[in-house]
Amino acid sequence: MPAAGYRMALAFGAQSEEGFNWYTYSTADRLAEVLAPGYFDPVRKKLRPGDLLLVGTEIPPPQPWYTQRFEQRRALLMVASVPEQGPVTVRLVADFGTPADPSLSLAEERTSEGR
Repeated sequence: MPAAGYRMALAFGAQSEEGFNWYTYSTADRLAEVLAPGYFDPVRKKLRPGDLLLVGTEIPPPQPWYTQRFEQRRALLMVASVPEQGPVTVRLVADFGTPADPSLSLAEERTSEGR
């Protein structure tokens, strides 16, 4: 299913000639569908290459839905191309996973030697 414009909101924009916009977008579509070329065609007029999209997916569970939780997932995408003709393309920058995913391990802190 293609992107629905009413589900996209401008989070903030960089105020300069070289600026970019950061949007939020929520959907019941799976992340693989959102990443498909052409998914964001309906909102192409809002997008420019380099814009960022923080995407939240909430996949309804099988029936009966009221007995189960929705599958939540978050990801950061970057708009790759917005051609006048042809599909809008995005690329996955970071997949934050689901709230149930295990936490990443903390990198060891570096200690400075000398001063």
